[in-house]
Amino acid sequence: MTKSFEDAIHTANQTLRTPLKTHLNQKNKKSKKRPHTSNSKYDNQSIQAIYGNNKDKTKQTKRRNELVSGAAIAGGVVGLILSGPAVGLVAGVAAAGFAVANTGRVGDVARASADVVVKLENKHQIVEKTTTVANLTVERAKELDGKHRVVEKTRNAVVEGLNFISKQLDRKV
Repeated sequence: MTKSFEDAIHTANQTLRTPLKTHLNQKNKKSKKRPHTSNSKYDNQSIQAIYGNNKDKTKQTKRRNELVSGAAIAGGVVGLILSGPAVGLVAGVAAAGFAVANTGRVGDVARASADVVVKLENKHQIVEKTTTVANLTVERAKELDGKHRVVEKTRNAVVEGLNFISKQLDRKV
């Protein structure tokens, strides 16, 4: 890393930590409790993957990509199962963000779920197989549409249905 990049990271870390330390100190003075410190193995890994001064950039990049994609897949699947595709998409994005940016318990859960997905991927190549099946499905759907004009017929049926509803509403008014 260049010196200016290291300085920028140091400045950003100090800027972000100072208000948090001040807040925790004020809170601890009131409650006389020690601040929560996390000794999670994921904290160091995620910080190294993002900002680390490790000279092997390919390992950092690979780990960061594993964190993001694994957490996104895990969060997306859980959101999809619980509430549907829109929530699945949002949950996937949120889990990826937590895996990389959050050093608390939420980040630990996101990183742990990412690790599970990565292990499953390494063992069973789930993502590769899913991508292959999805691509094959899209190709077959295009062939089917080419033969039977499914999209055009569906579009025409929807337009006719909307026109019919519009005419019925006009009669009643």
